[in-house]
Amino acid sequence: MIKLRSKHSLYQTWTGMWYRCTVPTHGLYRNYGARGISVCERWRSFDNFVGDMGTRPPQTTLDRIDNDGNYEPDNCRWATAKTQCITRRRTNMQPRKPKPNRVWLGKSAGWWARRLGCSRIKIVRMMRDKELPSSLPEGCINT
Repeated sequence: MIKLRSKHSLYQTWTGMWYRCTVPTHGLYRNYGARGISVCERWRSFDNFVGDMGTRPPQTTLDRIDNDGNYEPDNCRWATAKTQCITRRRTNMQPRKPKPNRVWLGKSAGWWARRLGCSRIKIVRMMRDKELPSSLPEGCINT
């Protein structure tokens, strides 16, 4: 049993996870608890959470592998901010008024930037301006 839990380095992570999923007045509840995301029975105990997750590596935070899944041992990991950006819900950006020949296939700007080897900002501007990059591999964009 862990003594002085509030002093433990993972206590804030655990309480944040718990409140996001269970307290309707929490500012982020609408993105977690209201969507049906919950904390598994085992992790209702702080000691079990620490035992399952272990020590947090530097520059990482708690991440759910399946963004629509619950907080449970098989669905959680320590991940960097870059890894978490890939799984977050709002990464599927599309132009506001897409034209039939300029559909970005629901992929995020980050996905396209990695694929094309250019900056995410450049892709965001291209999406906004409804431009198609000249270096897209054939068949990537519906025409």
